[in-house]
Amino acid sequence: MAEILTLKSRLLREADPWQVDLSSFYVSLEVDQQLYQRDLQNFLRRFAVTEDAADVAAQDMVTLRCVSENKRFNKDHITIRVGLGLFSRELENQLLGWKKGQRGTVTVKEQPVEVTVESIRRETLPEVDDALAARCGISGIRTAEDIHAYCKGKQLEEALEEPADEAFAHLMREVCAASEFALDPEETAISRERMAEEMKHNSIFSLPEDTFLEQFGCSKEDMMEQMRNSGEAVLKSALLGQAMLERAGKLATSDDYEAYLARFLAAGDKTLEQLRKEKPILNYLVDTYSDYFMNEMEELALRRLEAAAV
Repeated sequence: MAEILTLKSRLLREADPWQVDLSSFYVSLEVDQQLYQRDLQNFLRRFAVTEDAADVAAQDMVTLRCVSENKRFNKDHITIRVGLGLFSRELENQLLGWKKGQRGTVTVKEQPVEVTVESIRRETLPEVDDALAARCGISGIRTAEDIHAYCKGKQLEEALEEPADEAFAHLMREVCAASEFALDPEETAISRERMAEEMKHNSIFSLPEDTFLEQFGCSKEDMMEQMRNSGEAVLKSALLGQAMLERAGKLATSDDYEAYLARFLAAGDKTLEQLRKEKPILNYLVDTYSDYFMNEMEELALRRLEAAAV
């Protein structure tokens, strides 16, 4: 059985990202109501229940057999959504009220088309309520109002891209700063030095010290210390991501780690043991869990700005 993998460091208290003030990043925008209704319908369809229906109604998914001298309407087992007009609005409108198994002739563009209704499937959309919000699995959606804000905000994502990036960075910093950690000394040292080692290989470190200072406003050693501090911050982010994944029952396992190594094994000329040394479990966990935390905070920042914008 696969072993669940966790960090030795511990998260003592997790700050609530909803309590971080993002009001300084809010932007007011106009909502196109038609686009909002479209996006709301598309959202609800993701959670719709589809069942067989007795007769054809608008928006039903209907499978047809069509026979006609017109090749466009000479189709076996074609499935259409009635009313969209993607196949033929003229034909689709004539099918309203037809029963499953019904066979008949309709006229399309003054030509007869023999049609057989093979199946009728109808979507029942869920209610927009707090229960749907709880089960939709989207960061930043907790209530029915959040669903409406999310669907209104879909059309605003491009306009909100820059303020959302700034809000995301602020949200991450504040959540990390307000949380409490018990960092394992070994994990902390490795995480700090890992970032410093990566920076050492950057081409900017080949610059003379005076040129470096002029361009970046700090010495190389100061830059290295900044990178070490960044490595510690990433470890803290990983602990927050680990807590989120633990609640979701999705912590990484030893099988996940082996599959991760296998991808590099197939793509290169290194042995599995070499890869284990180059890509140890600690690095894998820090990257995996911190990425998850950052993705969640990025999504939450955007959702909150969308809600405020509308």
